[in-house]
Amino acid sequence: MRKRTVAGESIELLRAALAKLQHRTTNDGMVELTGRLEPELGDPLWRAVLRIEKELLAQDAAQGDQDVRTTEQRRADAFVLLAERLTSSLGRS
Repeated sequence: MRKRTVAGESIELLRAALAKLQHRTTNDGMVELTGRLEPELGDPLWRAVLRIEKELLAQDAAQGDQDVRTTEQRRADAFVLLAERLTSSLGRS
């Protein structure tokens, strides 16, 4: 049986990592995520974000839009895409 993955990482590890994050709403209405993850969870989560960030860079370059996002913006976008892909892989919307 093949292990289910998202962005090249185990779905189970990614779910466990995301479950350990805390959130709060800031004064301006933004949501801030914080967490301290052991390497067994943090490393796969970070690798997945970086893989998706690389995809976004390639998409931007293909569209002739290099450097339209800061690194921080691109990584935030990658994190959101990771969460969406994970949710989709679990059959949730």
